[in-house]
Amino acid sequence: QPKPSTMNSVATTDRACRASPNNDCYLPLYEGKMISSFDHRAANVVKSSTALLRKNQPRYLTSDDKADPCNTVKSLEWIHDAVCHERIGSNPGYLVGFTNITGTTNERTMACSVLPVTAVSDSIILVRTSKDPHLLLGLLNSFAFDYLVRQKVGGNHISLFYLKQLPVLPHSLLSDYSRHLKPLLLELVYTAWDIRSFAVSLNYAGPPFRWVEERRSLIRAELDALMFHLYGINRQDIIDIMDTFSIVKRKDDQKYGQFRTKNLILDRYDAMTRAFEVAHGTLTDTPNSATPPLDQASLTRYSNQLSKALAGHYQTNISPPPADPSQAHLPSTRPSWADQY
Repeated sequence: QPKPSTMNSVATTDRACRASPNNDCYLPLYEGKMISSFDHRAANVVKSSTALLRKNQPRYLTSDDKADPCNTVKSLEWIHDAVCHERIGSNPGYLVGFTNITGTTNERTMACSVLPVTAVSDSIILVRTSKDPHLLLGLLNSFAFDYLVRQKVGGNHISLFYLKQLPVLPHSLLSDYSRHLKPLLLELVYTAWDIRSFAVSLNYAGPPFRWVEERRSLIRAELDALMFHLYGINRQDIIDIMDTFSIVKRKDDQKYGQFRTKNLILDRYDAMTRAFEVAHGTLTDTPNSATPPLDQASLTRYSNQLSKALAGHYQTNISPPPADPSQAHLPSTRPSWADQY
């Protein structure tokens, strides 16, 4: 790794690559502080002029910063691309990782994101799955899973041995909802050209989607509502679970005068419950019935029934619907370096 003074920036305002004098390429080293849930552009890393310890500090990007699909986060450390690709092996197109430095009293404990193929520090744990990594990403970032994480984690790190003990829904169950989840995750994740390979993996060839906070809130509420259903959690338990996220609640109260995140989730959860009732004529053996599905077989049966109900009777409240082309940037925003992703 050469010192920054020996490296020439190559359009570093719109390209996550630097070239050395001999034209080698160096990739940014992502740290946990640079990512957040569904957001690989949470913060740049800068040197603090006042901190005595931990001088590398995050400088968080604003919504205006993220409105530029060519804007990439800036790292202080750069690693030769040959080293990165040697460690990664066969090019997966993109990475999925979560920050392992966290706490149960943080705003959110689990923060998972898609990353471009790059170097990552030990403050990000990479997760690989042979099938549909986007489905796992959606589950890991849900409030339902976050609440489970908080029951297990005892310190300031989410290590792999924690993750392996947590009840992750099986792929066979999540895959029934792939058609529903795909547009939600596509618009949440694909907001910049440097993760174009993620969109390609979902058979989308258009430009990134615009970063619109209101739409993202609605999309995430729909995703969270579905995950609560799939975990078999009833309405009252959702209220109790959401109330444990005190920082989310406090910020919502200050901004909206209500716990809006919880209310949006409950609205979508109720809509999905109504869709089930219309399709099957009863709420028996559902999370909100006197006989909730508690064992794996009952949850699987409920999931299969809910999938059919949503396909025929559920209507999203997001307009235009998630991943609608009208919500994407113009193709003319595509930079010359986009092909490398």
